Amino acid sequence: MLTLPLLIMTGLPAGVANGTNRISIFFQAFGSALSYHRQGVSEMMWVRLLFLPTTVGAVIGVQIALTFEDMLFNRVLAVAMLVVLALIIFSKPQNPERGTPYHEISTQKKALCVLSFFFIGIYGGFIQAGAGF
Repeated sequence: MLTLPLLIMTGLPAGVANGTNRISIFFQAFGSALSYHRQGVSEMMWVRLLFLPTTVGAVIGVQIALTFEDMLFNRVLAVAMLVVLALIIFSKPQNPERGTPYHEISTQKKALCVLSFFFIGIYGGFIQAGAGF
């Protein structure tokens, strides 16, 4: 939410700024996932289930981002940042307890999660701003 607009304001083309921003995001996400796994918070069945649709979605999102001109990308980014800001301000705090174990979730909810993470992957591949939120 902060680095991408700052990179664009420094004069980098939007596509280059978007790609450059991903380097730090990759290491942040990798470190977070590793930390969650070490603390026993992650549910590996969920990771395995959601990895493929999220990755396929991200590749599609990157391909979409590559087709946008800088000015159009900047406008879409501005709208996305306003939406994410509104979500952050108006969202309710989550229960800090662990969620339902993988084996207790219905097949319908698992399918909905797979589909949702596919679209989250597209958004993350396209802009990434607020995807962690």
